[in-house]
This record gives sequence, structure tokens and C-alpha cells, in this order.
Amino acid sequence: MVSNFLGKHHSEETRKKISLSKKGNSPAWNKGLLGFGSGEKHGNWKGDNVGYPALHIWVKRHLGKPRECVYCWESIKPIQWASVSHGAKRDLEDYISLCISCHANYDDYVNKSWITRRQKYGKTGRETFL
Repeated sequence: MVSNFLGKHHSEETRKKISLSKKGNSPAWNKGLLGFGSGEKHGNWKGDNVGYPALHIWVKRHLGKPRECVYCWESIKPIQWASVSHGAKRDLEDYISLCISCHANYDDYVNKSWITRRQKYGKTGRETFL
């Protein structure tokens, strides 16, 4: 069905009448529901039983984007939130902002990777990679 009004415009007077008729008739569907069903109130809230990616999204949402490293005060490199206790917890006091290199040093990635290789491949683990 083709509308007869296609390509035409309302006059300024008609637009004002339409605007006045729509004002104050019904509140928005979410009026007064700020925070309703969000966070701990949401039906799918898992609490501390949340996965790693979801926890980091939660931390970034509550703490915002990290601006500078607390060790080297670098702000040009990409900055990440790092857990002080090296465990994934829903405690905002447990996170500090670190640049990638300081985060790697803080978590001691190199030694952890060699420990894993020693456990997996034997005493030194280097023979399998040479």
C-alpha cells in the first residue's frame, strides 16, 4: 500500500501540534528503572564464579581505562589492569595499572613459561626445542 503523503512534508504549524500532542502523554518505558536488573541484580550474575574475560570487562567498566603505569609512569605504551594478588578476584582494590613490559616483569612471565616447559617436557625442556 502506497502512502499519499510520500515525498511531502508537514508544515511548521502541524509539526508544533504533533510535538505538543506527544509531550507528557506517557513516560519512557525505563523511567525510574536506573540500575534495575544490572550488576548483582541481573539474573545471569555469577559473582566470583565468573570467567577470566568477563572479569576483566567488569574491572575495566568499573575502573575505566588505565591511563599510566604505576611503576614507570609511562603513558604512551598500552596500559593494562594487573591483579596485585595474581588471582582473578572481584575486588577493585586488587588491581593496579601497568604498561605491558612492567606487567610482564610483575607477573614474571619468562620464569613461569620455563617452569611449565620443565613440568611438561622434563628436566630442562630445551632439548625438545633445539
